[in-house]
Amino acid sequence: MSKKGEGSLSWLRDRNRRRVLDVLRISGRTSQADIARATGLSRTTIHTLIGELKEEGMVLEVDGRPAGAGSGRPAAQLVLHTTSRAVLGIDFGHSHVQVAVADLAHNVLAERHRDLDVNHRANEALDFSAEMAAEVLGEAGIDRSRVIGAGIGIPGPVDRERGTAGSATILPGWVGLRIADAMQKR
Repeated sequence: MSKKGEGSLSWLRDRNRRRVLDVLRISGRTSQADIARATGLSRTTIHTLIGELKEEGMVLEVDGRPAGAGSGRPAAQLVLHTTSRAVLGIDFGHSHVQVAVADLAHNVLAERHRDLDVNHRANEALDFSAEMAAEVLGEAGIDRSRVIGAGIGIPGPVDRERGTAGSATILPGWVGLRIADAMQKR
């Protein structure tokens, strides 16, 4: 399948990566065998995904046996390298825009809030949010290349297939706007 939709190999691979990263984020420290048990994925799949994540610097292997571990050869312990990547969150409201950057453990590293005129234009808010994103990344010491994703919220429905703001939004100047595309251009 060329489309990255549900059921495609790339979708499945991304989903499995997220599951592994979630287990690492929640457990803090664990082994590949424990990740396989928690996710239900095969050990081979886990081994491959962990290898990729280690190569990308997102997962680290740490020494030592966790407290209460039994005897015998200890399983390699893995931890999420929470500061290796970052995510952006952007909230557009009727009269504000808020931008935050967080690490992979969901710790907010920096954030900005700006009030907007209730009759603001979409491009004005998008420009402000792009400036604010650069500010929070700078404050947190995060290079843009380390950002692995951004979540964008607006007060209203979004057509998932087109990525456009719906007509029921309280931001009338945003109807039909391809929000993610507009942000990527900034």
